[in-house]
Amino acid sequence: AQEKTIGIREGEIGKCKAATQVITQIVCRLVQLGVVIYACIALSRIDPGEDSAHKSVFGEFDSSFRVQGYALDPVYKVVYDGDDLSREYETSVFITTAYTRMVQQQGICDESRANCQTDTDCKSLGNQSFIGGIVTGKCNLATQKCLMNGWCVSSPAEFHRLETMNSFSVVMDHWVRFAAFREVVSDVLTVSLSEIITSVFPDRTFEETLASALNETLNIAVGVEWECYRNVWMSKTHCKHHYTYFQLPSLHNKPKFKGRAKQISTTASTSYAVGPHKVLMRNLTIATGIHLTTVVDSKLYQFYLINFLSTVGSFIGVFIAANTVAYLFLVYCVKIKR
Repeated sequence: AQEKTIGIREGEIGKCKAATQVITQIVCRLVQLGVVIYACIALSRIDPGEDSAHKSVFGEFDSSFRVQGYALDPVYKVVYDGDDLSREYETSVFITTAYTRMVQQQGICDESRANCQTDTDCKSLGNQSFIGGIVTGKCNLATQKCLMNGWCVSSPAEFHRLETMNSFSVVMDHWVRFAAFREVVSDVLTVSLSEIITSVFPDRTFEETLASALNETLNIAVGVEWECYRNVWMSKTHCKHHYTYFQLPSLHNKPKFKGRAKQISTTASTSYAVGPHKVLMRNLTIATGIHLTTVVDSKLYQFYLINFLSTVGSFIGVFIAANTVAYLFLVYCVKIKR
C-alpha cells in the first residue's frame, strides 16, 4: 500500500512537471507573439519622415500661372481675355471678376468712415491716413463727417460685374528642387476656374459664389503635396503628388501648409490727368476677384541602412529581454508552488 501511495505521488509530481512545462511554453510563446505583433504595428505606423532610418528633406518651390478664356463686360459690351483680367504675383495670380471705376480730383471732401459731431472729434484722429487722404481736423456739420484733404470722388462710381467667367481655365506650372540631392520634380496643372470654386464651395454654384463675393476677393490656395523616396543603391527617386483646393482663411486647418500663403483683398490701377482749373485728377479702377496662390509641401525620404539595422537591433533586444523576464517569472512561480 505504501509503495502504491509513493507511486501515485510520483505520478502526480510528473504530471505537475509536465503541466508546468506546457504552461511555461504557452506563456513564453504568447510573450514572443505579443512582442512580434507590437513590432509589426510599430513599424507599420512609422512615418518615413520621422523614422530614424530615413532622412527627410524639404524642397524649394516656384510656380507660374497662365489664365486662358474670355469674359464679357455687359455694360460696355467689351470682351476681355485672360491676359486682360489676370495679374501675376510671386507664386500666385489675381483674376478680376468685377471692378469699380471712379473719377477723383484733389480737394477737400468728406471721409465717409470718420464720423463726427464737432471739430474735436476730428482733431482726435490727428493726421491719420485713410484711403482718400488725410483728415484736416474739421467736421462737416451737415453730413457729420470729418473733412479730408486728398482724392475726392467727382462723379458717381460705376460698378461692373463680368460675365461668362466659368469659361476660364488656369494653367499652373510648378517645380520643386531638392538641393541636397540635386533632384528636381515638376508638374503642369490645367483646371477650370469653375472646378476650383465648386470644390472649395460645394454647397453652392459657381455664379452664386461670385455673387456673394462682389465686394471682396476670394483667396483660394492650390495645395500640392509631393512625397519622394530615393533608392540609395540605384540612385533613383520615385515621387507621387496630389492637389487640393481650399479657402485661404482656413489655412490654419491645414497643418502641412501653415503660414506659407499670402492674401490679397483688392488690386487697383490708376491713370492721372490735369483737369479744369489745373486740378489734378485720376481715374481709379478697383478690382475684386479670385486670388489663386500656390502652396507646396514637399518631402524627399532617403533610406539609411545603418539606422535601419539599429532599429531592427532594438526590436531584437526587446524580444530577448521579454523572453528572459518571462522565463525568470515562471521559474520563480514554480518554486513558490512547490
